[in-house]
Amino acid sequence: MQVKLRQQQQRAELFSEVTLKIRQSLQLKDILHTTVIEVQRILQADRVLIYHVLPDGTGKTISEAVLPEYPA
Repeated sequence: MQVKLRQQQQRAELFSEVTLKIRQSLQLKDILHTTVIEVQRILQADRVLIYHVLPDGTGKTISEAVLPEYPA
């Protein structure tokens, strides 16, 4: 039960922090960059990215946060 509570707290913290930082900018590029940075920090992830899947099944990375020891 404590694990679920901690996960809920982390999600709430993530949402709150990202929302606050997004409000500081109205530029989509800045918002997406802030989002991947903050999600990476809070989840302590090696890599976080926002990926746009195109109708033909291909896609492209829109924004990425990656630790320095890994290739982008």
